[in-house]
Amino acid sequence: MGTVAALAPRRLGRTIMIFAPKGGVGKTTISAHILVSAAKAGFKALGIDFDPQQSLKLWTEAREQHPMAPQLPMYDSATADLSEWLSVWDHVSDYDLTVVDMPPGIVGQETSVFSIAGRVDYVLMPTQQGELDLMHMIPWMGRFRERGINAVFVMNKVTAPHFTSFKQAKAKLVQYGMVVPIDLPMREDIIQSGCGITTSDHAKMRGNVEFEILWNHVRREIGL
Repeated sequence: MGTVAALAPRRLGRTIMIFAPKGGVGKTTISAHILVSAAKAGFKALGIDFDPQQSLKLWTEAREQHPMAPQLPMYDSATADLSEWLSVWDHVSDYDLTVVDMPPGIVGQETSVFSIAGRVDYVLMPTQQGELDLMHMIPWMGRFRERGINAVFVMNKVTAPHFTSFKQAKAKLVQYGMVVPIDLPMREDIIQSGCGITTSDHAKMRGNVEFEILWNHVRREIGL
């Protein structure tokens, strides 16, 4: 019989990066939902928070302190300065999935952004439909594609998908890169679930459907 170490499951080491150079587009919400979905599916997951505001860390702490914490699927978390990303990267191989929540303020940190993006399996780029969002996001998609980085747009906080402005924004994004096959709406239940709880923890929440589709898409793309 082998040793305990030899019998331990080999971790898959899949990685995704949630990136947008602009704040307020929902990076942490998406990161948290994917981490919870991974944990529910039985994967050992790690969330790395590079944002100085440490929103993912605060969200995770709220989850750990929630009255229902013993019944909730959990994941590990870590924080670090973006310039010191290599200090936490060695731990990725210990997990089935690592979700990297990037900061919006990346001026002067572009080298680190490209270094991380070049190592992960998948980059999700959440954006809203406003022209300012597109002006920030589209050039970065071009930079990633030039480097052969596997990146996709995610339309997030969608309020009116039937409006012409939304359709025009999505059509513009498609010209520059791939867009995931589900648009994430601005729903009240998503807002209400923000303190440590995701819509994935409540099957009856309407937002659960869209995030479940996103999770299944990500899982398929990275081979989990």
